[in-house]
Amino acid sequence: MRIMKPDYYEEFACSAAACRYTCCQEWNIAVDEDTRKKWKTFKIPETVVGIDGFSAKTHLSDLTKRVQEGTIIDMGKTHICPFLNGDKLCNIVLAYGEECISRTCHTFPRKCQRYENHLEYALDVGCPEVLDMLWNKKAFSLEEGEVEELTGSKKELYEACEDMGQEEDLLFLIRQEAMKLIAREDIPLTKAWTMLFGLMLDFYEREELTSDYVQGMFSEKVLSQLKETVLKAQRDPIDHFTERNELFLDIAENYRRKELYAPVLKELTDRADWFELTEDDYTCRMCENFEDAWKILEPKLRLVMLENLYSGLLLPGGSLYSMVLKTEWMAIVLTCIRHALFLRWELDDFLTEEKAKDIIVVLQRMTGYSEADIEEYLENSFEEPVWSWGYLALIL
Repeated sequence: MRIMKPDYYEEFACSAAACRYTCCQEWNIAVDEDTRKKWKTFKIPETVVGIDGFSAKTHLSDLTKRVQEGTIIDMGKTHICPFLNGDKLCNIVLAYGEECISRTCHTFPRKCQRYENHLEYALDVGCPEVLDMLWNKKAFSLEEGEVEELTGSKKELYEACEDMGQEEDLLFLIRQEAMKLIAREDIPLTKAWTMLFGLMLDFYEREELTSDYVQGMFSEKVLSQLKETVLKAQRDPIDHFTERNELFLDIAENYRRKELYAPVLKELTDRADWFELTEDDYTCRMCENFEDAWKILEPKLRLVMLENLYSGLLLPGGSLYSMVLKTEWMAIVLTCIRHALFLRWELDDFLTEEKAKDIIVVLQRMTGYSEADIEEYLENSFEEPVWSWGYLALIL
């Protein structure tokens, strides 16, 4: 079987108790059906204490709840997994071994997408350890190879794949060329993404699309013309800042209300509120001054966005329409990360690598929506789910 994976995939190892931002809190942890049934026969370890209504809860399954997407661990008001101990270790693993935890807990941040003739493995940048590996890379590279038999986590991820996508060569070609464009260091990241969206709209609006046409649009001649157009485009700096600020606050609203990711988010959202009332001259001056800090971080964000493109642009069963929406959504992700980094820099008058990484991890987790949720957000938040090119250019 043919598999594809980032060249650092095999290097990943969970840092467990040493993790600076545990994955056992502040987001939904899925419990697959097989694990949920198994948990009905396992008692809650004695080391699990302090749970509301603890006396009425006896088995692991009692600490789960049903939601629209399936079953998740019930974190209660603390938003922390009840099985997480003070040393950031899992009480289920300590009591019963790793074979007893849910598939999500066992495999995260590893991901797998299953197609007719190949598998694609990836890593989620919502994990600090993955981001650390990316941070030290000079380029995002993929490896391809053949394996006779899947073992370990690769086998587990393969068996968990519910959807199998068709081998639509044209869509894979678009993703391949999109990644080449975003990887180009001679084009600023936000400009490259604006160029990509223009191309995606062109493909989407054509009645008939061929591989020759796609390759022609990604040719150096066309890209040079598009690059010149994008670089020359003018925008009002205050309109640009205001839209980014409002978008960041909107994405953060639910997390802010529930006080999730507060150590990272609270000061940033409070500062975003403050900027809504501050003078335009100060805003413009700060945005200009931030450019030097952004240029240092831009190569790191380019790698993050390449990982997002590889693992998220074309999912099994995807279409050109879904790829356009994902291009928009990733533009929101990039915009919110960049804006959050700006707010942190403006508050501190500098930006440490540690704080920058924490912001990226949190924003990646906050925006880890399913395709259905992305479409719903775009439909509810904008006049049309497919944007005009001008709007994406405005936010980026």
